[in-house]
Amino acid sequence: MNNKNNNFSIVGVYVHKNCKYTKILNSGYYALNDAYEDTYAESDKDKNNPIVKLDENKKILSPDFFGINISISAIVGENGSGKSSLLDMIYRIINNLASVCFITDDPNDNQLSFVDDIYATLYFSKNGELHTVGFQGDTVYFDDKKYTLFIDSDTDRMSIIDKIKKDFFYTVVLNYSFQSFISRDYWDEKSSDPRKYNKRLPCWIDNIFHKNDGYQTPIVLNPFRDNGHIDLNKEFNFTVDRLSSILIQEEYINSKVSNFDEKTYFLDGYELENIKYEFDENKILDTYPAIYKSSLQYDISEFNLSFYSDENKLYKCASFYKAFHNKDSVANIILQEYGYSISDLKREKFQCDGDRYKLMLAFMYLVRKTLKIVITYIHYKYTYFSQIKSAAHIDDYKTNERYKHLNTFYAKVANKGAIEALVKEILDDPSHVTFKIKRVKNFIDKIIMGLKINYEKITYHFFYQNFKLYDNLDEVIKNLAPSFFSPTIYLKK
Repeated sequence: MNNKNNNFSIVGVYVHKNCKYTKILNSGYYALNDAYEDTYAESDKDKNNPIVKLDENKKILSPDFFGINISISAIVGENGSGKSSLLDMIYRIINNLASVCFITDDPNDNQLSFVDDIYATLYFSKNGELHTVGFQGDTVYFDDKKYTLFIDSDTDRMSIIDKIKKDFFYTVVLNYSFQSFISRDYWDEKSSDPRKYNKRLPCWIDNIFHKNDGYQTPIVLNPFRDNGHIDLNKEFNFTVDRLSSILIQEEYINSKVSNFDEKTYFLDGYELENIKYEFDENKILDTYPAIYKSSLQYDISEFNLSFYSDENKLYKCASFYKAFHNKDSVANIILQEYGYSISDLKREKFQCDGDRYKLMLAFMYLVRKTLKIVITYIHYKYTYFSQIKSAAHIDDYKTNERYKHLNTFYAKVANKGAIEALVKEILDDPSHVTFKIKRVKNFIDKIIMGLKINYEKITYHFFYQNFKLYDNLDEVIKNLAPSFFSPTIYLKK
């Protein structure tokens, strides 16, 4: 491809002779953008250091040939010629670059796994400037910056991190082949140094699958694979959720356009007719397997739970209800910080039959999701985990088994201030990390406000009641139905 794109382009990869895990690749330079040429200095007889620069004599494509801000490169070759091996090398370079950022003094905290013995360089252009990121074993080079693991100062490491923030790019890898990205194919690529890898997932590729991780690493693989298995139901739910947001935004934008020919449609020839939702209690209850087994052992006769018309529902939530009554419990403190109290459940009347039960489930979800943010996202983990882990019974966060246990709900909180700060930061956080929190709060507030909800005919319009339809996609996403509703999209020609 001859493309001098002023915004971004992958230019090429150089594989050094002593690089490990090359598979079928030979050492040398692999060009991914023909607008750049690679030459070597006369003194470089072994061709170890290519000089990559823009070839001014080549005819190049206009910057918007593929569309505004779009650059396309293609790797073409016969089966077995090394196309996948070349891409894997790019992934290893980016994985190791991210590992440099996140390696800590405590190996138990490692989120990624470093790949030893990578000797390769990635070339890319951004805003008209050529950049290089390369590894020589434990040493990373980013343009003129250099850092060696566990040897150079933290100041040198921060200079690399600053370069990443300023000049690097984010990579989303899509590969739906069932035979790709299977960890056993990469199992021998584990580092022998325990300081360099994630103890729970020592194989590097397992740590960069899409986990809705808040874009914490500069690369992510899609779809998520759990020990080689793709959950197609989850992938379908993700797709429907994203498509819902796009179609709602499209409807809003097109409503402002009077000329039919100027309207745009994401799905050519179709527009949104409706999105209907079905409340699915199992999406919450299935997350707490211990509730079914343990709730019966608690004496709940002291609590007036006669508002349940279904005895089974009483026992599904009884342990959580008891925890909510305890003013020092995790559940109670978290919900108080969100502005809720046990009196919200004890109201004599609700607009709709079953609202009290659904409100209880929504409270359960809100507590769990809040703690899960602390476990999952690096910033929240470093800031709050050590302050609340003992109280919240999430010490064994690597397996999440104790976290799933219902004791999480009514463990005593020693540091209420930490939870207060946590909830405040979550509510102020505009990123998609907190979107699900804001969705469930929107739903809870509607029940508490006394809005009449017809769960048999609930549509997306309900979640926008008393709101505008936004042309900002993030605002649309924040106001969708909570994830314990199952959506069905209806289109019309």
